[in-house]
Amino acid sequence: MKSSKLKKILFFIKIKFLLRNKKNFFIFPFYHIGGAERVHSDILKIFSPKNSICIISDTSENNHFYNEFKSKLQIIEIEKLSIFEKQRTIQCILDHINLKKCIVFGCNSKFFYDLIPNFKSQVKVIDLIHAFSYEVKTASEKYSLPIATRINKRVILGSKTYLDFEKLYQDNEIDSKYLKNLIIIKNKVKISQNFPIKPHNEKLKIIFVGRNSFEKRVHIFFKIAELCLIKKIDVKFYVIGNFDKKTTVKPDNTKIIGEISDVNILNSIYLQSDIIATTSSREGLPMVMLEGMALGVLPISTDVGEISELINVTLVNGFLIPNVTSEKKIIDDFCEKIIFLNQNRNLLTEYQKNAYNSVKEKYSEVVFESEYRKLFQKD
Repeated sequence: MKSSKLKKILFFIKIKFLLRNKKNFFIFPFYHIGGAERVHSDILKIFSPKNSICIISDTSENNHFYNEFKSKLQIIEIEKLSIFEKQRTIQCILDHINLKKCIVFGCNSKFFYDLIPNFKSQVKVIDLIHAFSYEVKTASEKYSLPIATRINKRVILGSKTYLDFEKLYQDNEIDSKYLKNLIIIKNKVKISQNFPIKPHNEKLKIIFVGRNSFEKRVHIFFKIAELCLIKKIDVKFYVIGNFDKKTTVKPDNTKIIGEISDVNILNSIYLQSDIIATTSSREGLPMVMLEGMALGVLPISTDVGEISELINVTLVNGFLIPNVTSEKKIIDDFCEKIIFLNQNRNLLTEYQKNAYNSVKEKYSEVVFESEYRKLFQKD
């Protein structure tokens, strides 16, 4: 009994020690592989471990970004705690945040939104919405509606999401004055000073990079590859992500590479590739597309999320495919662009350079870090 009581006292002391001097709280659900997690890691990198801490609210599928998160800030993993520890930790966090008038930043975490009603008015609350998940009833933009007016700043990635919020607030009778709390901060990407040296591939290399989740629609990518095979278009397709190499059904011109955790290996693949295809039904601003473009990979993508701000006819740096109901039309459109690029290699190189330049211009690390530091200044 004494041992159990002592253990609880020591745990309480440990939590109080972890929270000491902390002014900035970051609440994210996961550190597993994903574009959102890459952005969250980039955000954590900006802030000092002396006055900032990260809370992970849910159970991650893998440890892909764990070391990156841990190397930047101390982490408290809520779901790994016992019931007593969890209750005690949450209460300590709330007491500390309210007493010290902290800044709390969250994304994609129901736990974060559930805490907000407990914050005193002096606490600054900020969230990040990567993209609207229209078909998900409990998506963050909907789940947060009851406390939307309490969120001081809402970071979004572009004008499309602003229009989504405009409609969401109107539909739910939230005063349009709260739209002024929306602030656009574009994701960043590491990019070299000069356009990278690309190999001349006899057969175009087309890659898909993403999770095996329904909105990524990898089956469309496979059907594009299959149609190219039928049309005798001699190109190669590669799939990178958490796909089983043995059981995933694929056309003969397609190779499953699987999940890659080493950024150097992934960058090497980008460098060797010609085209990155994004077949998603919804997106925010895909990090894999930015990373690919930074290494001279030309994007072809469904017109979803903020992608039209990244690639468009004005910039001549990629191709947008209308995200229509007919998957056959989407597949045909992708295939048409691949045939065009395969037959016009000089234009492909020109477009790849445009893709690189557009990312270098607008998605710099300097702007990203400056905007986030400004966001955390006290009003």
